[in-house]
Amino acid sequence: MLISIEGDYGSGKTLLATFLALKDRRKVMANYTINIPNFVPLKPEMLWNINEPTLIVLDEAYAWLESRTSGKPINRYLSYNLFQSRKRGGPEGIVDYILTDQLIGTVDPRYRMMINFDIQAEPHESGFVYTMTKLTRRGASKPATFFIPFSLAAKIFPYYNTYQKVDPIDKELLFSISEDQSDIMKQVDIVRDELLDKYVNLKKITKGVVRDYCLRNGHPKMFVDRIYDAIKSVQLECESEAG
Repeated sequence: MLISIEGDYGSGKTLLATFLALKDRRKVMANYTINIPNFVPLKPEMLWNINEPTLIVLDEAYAWLESRTSGKPINRYLSYNLFQSRKRGGPEGIVDYILTDQLIGTVDPRYRMMINFDIQAEPHESGFVYTMTKLTRRGASKPATFFIPFSLAAKIFPYYNTYQKVDPIDKELLFSISEDQSDIMKQVDIVRDELLDKYVNLKKITKGVVRDYCLRNGHPKMFVDRIYDAIKSVQLECESEAG
């Protein structure tokens, strides 16, 4: 089952997602922190190995499922996991998804086509109003409305941080648009020096070697080219001094 919760900033989207997670007895995996015993921080690669009944919550889903990058590997990977969600929960149950977003159009169309319940969230002077529509291949049901008053919302707020930012998976985008990369280059230089200490012969440090080293030591893959370029610069300097 896939539930989509949509609304403007401050409309109670994450509030409702958290409320549903609080009521769930299964393992709860989310890309933001929910302060409950059955919560597990979610990383994309963890989805493929789920083998028990699980609720997955993706807050600000566009950060993981941007519609304009629907052909990218991460979108395809998440789509495959959704399509096979009934096989992921093991013999005891299935895997369900909750997405929150400000505009459903920003979410990958493959996910939009799989939505079972569409919920529109709106703020109200005394709480939050939600309008839910069940979607099927035959069409949409008559919308139903429910309400979370501030008195109940106040009990839910301590379970999450409404100001927590959701990191986008596409960190290479942030890397490529950063004008000030001084902090990034400091990290690049640290890894460069580690490799220079490891290999006496600079010519043996190929891009494949750099990629393998980054992978095995938890360095971001987008550093590979920068690290390799930094090593080549050192090599050229050494050759120039020798010549």
